[in-house]
Amino acid sequence: MKKTFNPPINNFFTPLAYYLDYYNMDNKFIGSLKLEEPVSNKIGFYSKTYITPKHNITLDNKKVIKAGTDVYYKQEQLQGKLILKNI
Repeated sequence: MKKTFNPPINNFFTPLAYYLDYYNMDNKFIGSLKLEEPVSNKIGFYSKTYITPKHNITLDNKKVIKAGTDVYYKQEQLQGKLILKNI
């Protein structure tokens, strides 16, 4: 069974929001979509997911990913207020 590395959750900042960065199959950035809740518990490179959407996706920059287009996304976290915890 292959083990995957998951980076530790950052406990120094409260998350303001999450967003998905969409890329085409040539690794060119298309745009991002802001979310209130995370899609998965993985962040960054480890959340890379390949999809072929069945419906059009309208991104925050008004670009549209058409149905049937192969793309991938990575989930990122927007950091907010600094929290000081005992280490």
